[in-house]
Amino acid sequence: VPGADSIGQVNFFQNAFDASVTGLDVVATYNKDWSNGHSTNFSASFNINKPLVEEVKTFVDATGATRTFFDGEYIYDFKHSTPTWRSVLTAVHHIGPVAIMGRANIYGPYKNMFSVTNPIIQEWDTEVQFDLEASWEIDDNYTVAIGGRNIFDGYPDPDKTGESGT
Repeated sequence: VPGADSIGQVNFFQNAFDASVTGLDVVATYNKDWSNGHSTNFSASFNINKPLVEEVKTFVDATGATRTFFDGEYIYDFKHSTPTWRSVLTAVHHIGPVAIMGRANIYGPYKNMFSVTNPIIQEWDTEVQFDLEASWEIDDNYTVAIGGRNIFDGYPDPDKTGESGT
C-alpha cells in the first residue's frame, strides 16, 4: 500500500472493548412576555460526560501471542478526544411574525494523543461559536429564515501532532 508507513491508525467497527459513559444533562428554559407584545424565549443546556474503558478484550495471534485490537493511544483518545463538557445558550425574541435568534455553542476542552511510540498530546481549550438567525412566519405553513452558523468563524487550533484525522 503506497504510504502505508505513514498510517498511524485505522478505525473499523468491532466488539473489542467494553466501555460505559456516565454523564449529566441539564436543560433550563424561561419565557418572558414583554409589555409591548413582544416575547423572548431563553434556554440553557449543559452536558458533561465521563467515558470509561472497562475491559479491553484480547485475542491470540498466529504466533500464540496475546494481543489487543487497541493500544494506549486508542484508549486515551476514546476517553479524551471529545469535549469534556458542552453548553448551549439560546435566546429567541419574537416581534409578531418576526423572530430573531442568537445562540452560543460552547465546547469544553479536549485532548488527543499522537501515538504510543510518540506520545505527543495536544490539548484544545474551550471554544465558543455563535449563531444568528432572523425569520418571518408568513403563515401557519411557511416561514422564511436567514442566518449564519459560527458567524465569527471560531474554530479550535489546527492539529499540531501530525495526525490529520483530528
